[in-house]
Amino acid sequence: MPRHAEGDPRAARQGARDAVSVTVRRDTERTVEVPEDLAAALAAAGARPASCSRRRQLVGAIESAKRPETRAKRIDAAVAAAG
Repeated sequence: MPRHAEGDPRAARQGARDAVSVTVRRDTERTVEVPEDLAAALAAAGARPASCSRRRQLVGAIESAKRPETRAKRIDAAVAAAG
């Protein structure tokens, strides 16, 4: 059994030569809604656009802020990182 499959219950059901079915779909819908305050700050700074996964990470961190001060600090950090 391959090392990465140890402890995986699916690996116990499939042998090394068993056929498996795999479905591959093109990922075409990759949008992240950027909050207005972040979009405005990025536009004001002339920051370059981030990748979709990076935008998702930044937006998640900003939207999870409980205090307005934390949100503002995270927006400032996002703008500085986008530079």
